[in-house]
Amino acid sequence: MTKKNLLKRIKHRIRPRWMSTLRRVAISRAKLASVSRQLGLRSIDGNPLRAVRSSDTLFILGSGGSIATLTEDEWKAIRSADSVGFNFWPIHDHVPDLYVTEICDVPAGQEQNYQAYCDLMAARAADYANTPILIKDGERVRREWLEAYIRNLPESLRHNIALSWDWEFPDNDEPGMVATLRTWARYGLLDKSSAPLLRKRASVFYMVMLGLRAGYREIVLCGVDLDNNDYFYRIKEAEYLAKGRPVPQPVYATSVVHKTDNAGFGEMTLSRALAILDREILKPRGIQLKVALRSSRLYPMLPDHFGR
Repeated sequence: MTKKNLLKRIKHRIRPRWMSTLRRVAISRAKLASVSRQLGLRSIDGNPLRAVRSSDTLFILGSGGSIATLTEDEWKAIRSADSVGFNFWPIHDHVPDLYVTEICDVPAGQEQNYQAYCDLMAARAADYANTPILIKDGERVRREWLEAYIRNLPESLRHNIALSWDWEFPDNDEPGMVATLRTWARYGLLDKSSAPLLRKRASVFYMVMLGLRAGYREIVLCGVDLDNNDYFYRIKEAEYLAKGRPVPQPVYATSVVHKTDNAGFGEMTLSRALAILDREILKPRGIQLKVALRSSRLYPMLPDHFGR
C-alpha cells in the first residue's frame, strides 16, 4: 500500500466519506439558493419537469445524428408525450416541455462555441418564452461564473430559469455505485427534492434521474447514439444557419465512440451507468428505459421504442 493510499484510509476512518460529502452537498445547496434569490430565479426546491408533466412517457432529446432520421409519425408520438432537450437542442425546431443546459468553465479554444450558444439562446428566446429552463452542474463552478453565465442568457428568459441541485456519484466502480443507489433508494432520497439529484458521466444519466423523480413510467432516449460524435445540427447545418441559429464547431472526431461511452475518458461509461440504474432502480419500479432507434449503441441493452 502506498503512503498516499494509507493516508487516505486513515482520513476516512477519522472522518467517513459520507460526512465530508454531506458537508459539501449542504454548502453547494446554500450557494445555489443564494444565487437564485439574488438573480430572481425559480426556487431550487421545485421540480420543473414534474410541474409540466402531462404524460407517462418522457422523450429525452439528445443531439445525435439519428435525430435527423426520425419520421413525421415518430415526431407526432414525441409531440403527444412530454419531452426534454438539452444543451444545443434549441437549434432544432421542436420546443420541448423542459430545456436543460449544463454549465462548465469554457476551455481554451471553445470561446467561439460558447458565443454561438449565447447567440442561439438570443435567437430562440421568443420560442422558449414559456419553457422552463434548468441549469445543472452549478455546484461545480465558481459563483462568479455561475452568475455571469445566467446573466449572459436573454433577460426575458430569467423568470423561466431554475438552478438544479445535483451531485456527482463519487463511485467509479460498479459495487460502489450499486451501494450508493441502494442506500439512496432505501431512504427515499432518489424521489425527494430535499436531496440533490444524482448525476454520472453525462447529462443523459441526470435526465433519466430527473424523469424518475418526476414520476414517468416510460423514458425514451432519442439521439443518444454514442457510436460516433456526429450531431443532427451538423447534418443539416445549412438549414439551421439559414434560420439564424448558430451551430457549434465539432470538438471530437466523428468516427469514434462518443467520449461519454469511451472508457478512455473514464472507467464508468454511460452505458455501464445506465445498465446499473436500469437493473437496480428502474426495472424494480416497473419503469421502462428505452432507446428510440436500434442504431443507438445502447441497443439491444435497452429495447427500442419505434421498432426500427
